[in-house]
Formats: sequence, C-alpha cells, structure tokens
Amino acid sequence: MSSTEPNTALSSVYSTINQNSTIKLYDGPLTIEQNCIKIATSGTVNLEWLRYPEIKFNITESNSNTRKDLNRFTLEQAFLYLPICQEGVKVHILERNVNVNQQKSNTKLSGKALEPIRVGKGHDLTHMLVHLPNFCNTLGEYICYCDTHWMGRFVLEENGWKLTVDKVDNYIELYNSLEVLGGYAITHVAKLERTNGNTFNAEEASSLLEDMSYFFSFTRGFWTCPAMELGFDKNENKVWEKWNKPITNSWRYVNSWFNSQKPQVLADLWPGFYQRLHDTTWEKTIKQAIHWYVAANTLAGGLEGAIILAQTGHELLAWTLFVAEDPLTKDRFDKLPASDKLRSLLLRLKISLTVPSSLVCLSQLRKSEKWVDGPHAVTDIRNKLVHPTPKNLQRISSLSYDTLRDAHTLGLWYLELVLLYLFNYKGNYANRLPYNRYASQDEPVPWVLP
Repeated sequence: MSSTEPNTALSSVYSTINQNSTIKLYDGPLTIEQNCIKIATSGTVNLEWLRYPEIKFNITESNSNTRKDLNRFTLEQAFLYLPICQEGVKVHILERNVNVNQQKSNTKLSGKALEPIRVGKGHDLTHMLVHLPNFCNTLGEYICYCDTHWMGRFVLEENGWKLTVDKVDNYIELYNSLEVLGGYAITHVAKLERTNGNTFNAEEASSLLEDMSYFFSFTRGFWTCPAMELGFDKNENKVWEKWNKPITNSWRYVNSWFNSQKPQVLADLWPGFYQRLHDTTWEKTIKQAIHWYVAANTLAGGLEGAIILAQTGHELLAWTLFVAEDPLTKDRFDKLPASDKLRSLLLRLKISLTVPSSLVCLSQLRKSEKWVDGPHAVTDIRNKLVHPTPKNLQRISSLSYDTLRDAHTLGLWYLELVLLYLFNYKGNYANRLPYNRYASQDEPVPWVLP
C-alpha cells in the first residue's frame, strides 16, 4: 500500500445498525439459580440500550416441569451461569411473565447483570478491541472499508500503550438518527496494544481503560466510556471478552472545549492528562473534578444546580493546587472568600478576570450588582443559590434565565481551562464564550499567549 492510501478501518465486533439497536451477545444453554432452585434451560444475553444501557438476559420456557420451577423465582437477586464462563454472574430478575393459552403456554424470565460477564482468560493478549458509544463525530486521518473512505482516526500514545480510535463505517446514518431522535449507538471502535509489541493481560489494561473513560468524557462533555472489551492472541484469535454495560449519557448536544474537526489535539492532551491522573496528589481530585464538570455541563440539577456544581469543581482544584501541594498555605487559603480562591486560580493561568462582553446579560448587571470581575459574579450567584435567605431568594428570582445561563457558561469556561492547564495542554481549544461560535473555530489557550 502506498503512503497516500488510507489505512484499513478497525472492524467493530459489536455494532449498532441503528441507534438503540439491541446487540446479541449469547444465545444457547444457561442455568439460573435462586434460593437453592437451580434450573438448566436456554436463553439469550443482550446489550440493550433503553431506557438505560444494560446487559440483560431473557429466558422463555415452555416445558411444563421447568415452567413450574421458574414460576417460583422472585424479583430479586439470582445467579446466571453460562457454559462459556468460568464463574456465575450476579443478576437481578426484573420480570416474570406467565402466558397461558390453548396452543402453547410459556414462562418468560428476564433481568439484568449486576456485574460484568467475562468469557475466557485474559492472558497473553497482543491487543484488545473496545467499543465507544456516543462519542463526537470526529474527523482525523483517512481510513477505509471496502470502497468507502472517510476521515475518522486518531491515535493516543503514552507510557508504552497505543490506542487507535476509528469512527465506524456507518457513522453518517448513526449521527443523523442520533441528532434527530437521541439515544445510543456505538460510534467508535478502538484498538489497544503495547507500543513495543509485547503481550499483556486484561487486568493490566483495565486501569488504562478507566483512565480513558475520564479522558473521553472530559473531551465529549458528557459520560462516554469504553465498553464491550475483547482480547486477541498472537494468532488473531478472540480469547477473552468482557460484557459490561456502557456508561454513557443518551445522545444530546452539549458544548465542550473540544473541536471535533481537529481530533489530533487529543494526542497532545493525552500524555499530560495521563501523568496528572497518575500523580497521587491529583488522582482523586481530577476524577472528582471531571465528575463535577460533566454534571454541570449536562445541567444536572437544572441550570441553578449546574452553577453550583461548576463552582464545586473550581474550589476542589484550587484547594489541591494551593494547599495539597503546599500545606503551609492551608489556614490562609481556608479564610479566603470563594471569589478570591477562584481569582487566584485564574491569575496563575493568565485567564482574564473581566466579565466577557459576549455574556451580555451578565456584563450588563456587573455595575448594578457591584461585581468586581468574573470570579466575583459567578461566586456571588452561587452563594445566593446555596444560602437561600429571603434576601438572596428575592435577588436570585429577579435574575433572568439568560443571566443564569451566562453565569453557568462562564463557570464552565473557567473549569475547562483550569483542567486543560493542569494537563499541561498548550494547543488550541474551542472557546464556549461566544454563543455564535462556528463549529471549526478555536483559539490558543491563554497561558501560551505572549
């Protein structure tokens, strides 16, 4: 193949033809056990998306004797045994339906897995394939499948690991339907391998995939995590699987710092992200901060709740930066007002303290509310929300929806930039402040500007 030809796209083992389409994982004999009742029968195990992604099992039994035993099962925890698995799996029975008619009677039993289902032994793997749901419609390097070519690959490398991420070949249909109807779909498939070609085991890779979950969720602006993992040996044989429910939000538009038309920036961000996440001082802080970021970005708790959550992220990061790394500053830091904590954080990053003119409503209120700057504005609104005195309630109720939206946007902008700074990122980002920003618009992070 010439250097100008695209690479062959990764093949998705599990795919969604349409959004929310069920993925069959297993169909065959199985055993279900509950309270000393153990029944050998047959059934299916599927990945089902609605209402939330779950690994579900379904049993339909018409044999009269077996049906009688199944009817004794209750809607609570049980154990499911598959012949392809070494151990039983905890499940919860959700439904038990008895259908009686003149032609054929049956009992239907269904439920969900309470833990991942593992198939095979995850030793001596040359690579793994994982599936990523509801990720951005990225561009990237050219890849091909049969006679179809598209831009859809980016590669992440750090600490001896390489992750190649490809957008699936039916992405046009999936994204079109997701934009209209929402829901879930596998949008990307990724290949994980050692950069030196050495083998590894699934346990070694599990920590890295957890890191990837936070990385992709911070990038996307809502939860999206690798799932449905498969391991392959040196002969390209599938020798291991892990069926786990994807942790992801239902599709919706949310803003984020990431410009999906330029996914190469992720290769620049990933090393610093990985290193910060593996710093013992910062690991828990970063994971918690991304949790608050995602919650605020998806309007968890409504607009007012999201403003509070973003500020929680600010204070968490400020405390770790100024106190955890220098315990001598604790007493002084604890005495600072919330606005001063945030202001100190932003000054270190060379982030402007001015209330941005693009946030028209917030900017117009600055003088009448006696806000010194942006940190003062967002913390004052947050304080009035969490301290509901009659005076504060009256003041908050007088603020328009657009003003609260501006405060939310500014708080998220601060949180994104602080995280990018901590990850030692020096590239371009999508600034959320201009509400009329076009899709491909980006700019350098403030701390690299002269």
